[in-house]
Amino acid sequence: MIEVVYTIDKFRGDCPLDAWASTVAAHVVFNHIRRRTTERRIFEGVRLEDDDAPASRQSLARDTAARSTLRRVFTHLDAIEETKAWTYVLHDVCGYDLREVAQITESTVAAAQSRLVRGRRELHERMAGDPELAPMLASTAAGKNGREGLT
Repeated sequence: MIEVVYTIDKFRGDCPLDAWASTVAAHVVFNHIRRRTTERRIFEGVRLEDDDAPASRQSLARDTAARSTLRRVFTHLDAIEETKAWTYVLHDVCGYDLREVAQITESTVAAAQSRLVRGRRELHERMAGDPELAPMLASTAAGKNGREGLT
């Protein structure tokens, strides 16, 4: 209902109000499911490559490398301004849209957009200078057309 109230000004009247409200509700649910899937994938274990094998069959070395990579990314996130880092994590990692990020961080959408662009650029610059993360960043930039990798 909250999302319907926030977006009622976008209702054009092309369909019945209840159909439009159902569509808005479906988008909220899908975004939530996508967010939870992303959060689980990031915080329960990072995979360095796509692998069809169950997580229980991953080697100890692979898990250790993934944790090391995650720690290095967190170190770089900690080094940038807190508002930029949180905006980046909320948008690019958790999947919140800019309006939601603005509400969470109690800022305007324009400020959230600016923080996201600057935070993303700064994080990518830091990661490009990291010998362990630079190859991963380069490979994800190459795979961006396939909607893969870091954003």
